[in-house]
Amino acid sequence: MKLDLNEIAHSVGMHYTYPVDEEEPEFEPLGLTLDAPVRGSLDFFNTGKVIVVRGGLDTVVRLECSRCLTQFARPQHVDVEEELPVVSLGPYPLSEEEQREEEELEEELAVPEELFHENVLDLTELIRQNLLVALPLAPVCREDCRGLCPHCGKDLNSGACSCVSEEEGALSMLKELLSDEDENPEA
Repeated sequence: MKLDLNEIAHSVGMHYTYPVDEEEPEFEPLGLTLDAPVRGSLDFFNTGKVIVVRGGLDTVVRLECSRCLTQFARPQHVDVEEELPVVSLGPYPLSEEEQREEEELEEELAVPEELFHENVLDLTELIRQNLLVALPLAPVCREDCRGLCPHCGKDLNSGACSCVSEEEGALSMLKELLSDEDENPEA
């Protein structure tokens, strides 16, 4: 979804609140699956040089557990805070100095064109980027997830496997020697 922010861009001090209710954003081809619509609101403020975007969004994201590889749904809240450079499209040409200041601001903020171009904001891309940054690097389905057996690959959340544990294996003697050394450091 594209939002035309030209009216805000041409009115210094203008404030606008946009209610977000994205039923089915196109995130699946971009590597992000949602189980619920994205809802919340975004406030836009024109400070003269930039359009400040602030707000909060909520949805439910489908993730894969980094321990047991099962799919699970996780509610996700995202705080959005962005600064977008105001592009002057007024009836009067900019002076060289004003044009240089505008270019310097655009370079400083480094907003990709696919997100914001000529005062048009791609709301879907803004939501996608903020969601991806908010997600955990190694999501887990639950805190006490036991993961997969490193030998046979069985999901240990559903019960123990028949593999030999490290305590019973060939390295059990080494473990005993190390524990004896910790108890008697003078030996």
